[in-house]
Amino acid sequence: MKTSFAEKKIILTGASSGIGAALLEQLLAKNGQILAVDIHPIPPTQKIPPGKQNHLDFFQADLSDPKQVDALFEYAIRKWGTIDMFIANAGFAYYEQFGKKDWNDMEKIFRLNVFSPLYSITQMKKYGTPITHKTVVLSSGMGYLPLPGYALYSSTKAAVRGFSEAYFYEPGSGNISVVFPIATKTSFFAASGAPDTIWPSQHPGKVAHRIIRGLEKGKKNIYPSMRFSTFLFASRFLPFLKTIYLRIQQKSLERWGKHHDGA
Repeated sequence: MKTSFAEKKIILTGASSGIGAALLEQLLAKNGQILAVDIHPIPPTQKIPPGKQNHLDFFQADLSDPKQVDALFEYAIRKWGTIDMFIANAGFAYYEQFGKKDWNDMEKIFRLNVFSPLYSITQMKKYGTPITHKTVVLSSGMGYLPLPGYALYSSTKAAVRGFSEAYFYEPGSGNISVVFPIATKTSFFAASGAPDTIWPSQHPGKVAHRIIRGLEKGKKNIYPSMRFSTFLFASRFLPFLKTIYLRIQQKSLERWGKHHDGA
């Protein structure tokens, strides 16, 4: 299903930084009506195209809490009467050698990265514009290529990927698209405790542009990085490429661990 954004009523989560902030700016430029959602206040320095302030509203919520997700949808319905699109961009990562997380830590990342976007799909079925509504879920390249140091984060993104592969064969699945971005040049990975941004990486503005372009073309699976999609294809026939890359990431984790343990 091809998508147009002009005057569409769109909920965008994780809108305060990174890919979410870039999507917010570009969707406003396309004349979308945006409800920007984040656990943190949207910074006043957020770029808003001239004349688009009346196309933007804000909602602060912890989307790992289903009650707050319900409150978000109820607010949007009171405001608009219906919802055309929900972009589930909010999420967070851990970077460390697995083994230090307790039950609550593991539950927290799954509640935000997996349960919340899947629950939002059910809510869009309930509240979304009939037939034409759309839910966009951001997975990750790590849903295909789990990396050492990101074992827990990768597992959440692989769960989203596994869900979508099955769900696409169910009736009504044309109402969702899944995005698989690679590392972006934002504070996201620094916030996870990672030593540096994974190579290769993309600027969030380019990722946002390619997400929007993929939605306009009606794609179910969107890969913002041509380099990554080429690597995935090549590694099917040359599996040693994946092994080499994982070994490089393993060494990076070992160096990080030595520094961290000595800190």
